[in-house]
Amino acid sequence: MRTSYSKSQARRQMRRLLVLVAQGQRFVITQQGKAACLLVQVEAPGSTP
Repeated sequence: MRTSYSKSQARRQMRRLLVLVAQGQRFVITQQGKAACLLVQVEAPGSTP
């Protein structure tokens, strides 16, 4: 599975990406070929890293 998606690709596949993120995967979203953000699962409130 690829680990980076362009902004437009991520927008088209967001539902699938969110399912995969919930399973622990991480993705980089790019804008104009540069990393813009990291899509990761949020830790549960009160959990310790």
